[in-house]
Amino acid sequence: MQALRTLFSNPFNIRTIRDARIAEFARDHIERLRRANQSGAYQSLLTETESAYFACFGTMTAEDQATAEREGLTQTTRDALVAFKAAVPDLEASVRVAFGKSSPTHESFFPHGLTEYHKATLTTVPVLMERLVSLITTHEAKLGASVLARFTQLRTDFSGARKAQQAKKGAVSQLKAASKETRSALELRLWKNALLLAAEHVGQPDQLGAFFDPTRLKPTR
Repeated sequence: MQALRTLFSNPFNIRTIRDARIAEFARDHIERLRRANQSGAYQSLLTETESAYFACFGTMTAEDQATAEREGLTQTTRDALVAFKAAVPDLEASVRVAFGKSSPTHESFFPHGLTEYHKATLTTVPVLMERLVSLITTHEAKLGASVLARFTQLRTDFSGARKAQQAKKGAVSQLKAASKETRSALELRLWKNALLLAAEHVGQPDQLGAFFDPTRLKPTR
């Protein structure tokens, strides 16, 4: 019988059921358990369910916060890239005035013209920044200390933002994995509760409402 087979499949392990719905369903179940626990008969079940719930959504809250922080750091990194690109034309003008556009020095700064810098990405720009800071350091006497300070700061700003972004990205990945595990644990706890409570109330389907509200658990289409 198909109905018997369903007893051996976790009805809560459905990916289309959003985290928010699982949370709402679990909170409601916990409140119903608490009301039914006047004699203390369900205290163990209640404690284990609350523990699974807080572990799950505590982790998910941390993941959401880390994701928001990562997005902010990503924007900071992009802003640092944009600032660098905006500064390069000023540098090119200074190099052209100091050494001439056809000079070997100008060629060393801009072997592919300004296009190489305009097309720089988060991945390629660190090499370009190192190139310019190194060359400006070599020619600081003609280009000036302020130019070196400007590009050194641009490199520092980008490098710091990029490292922070990458570190947060790793943290988010770890939290996502943890969220998946803790949600699976909560789903398993809810399934076990359903089986235990059903076994306790065999032949009493009306007792379902004393512990669960199935209408709160509709998959998202």
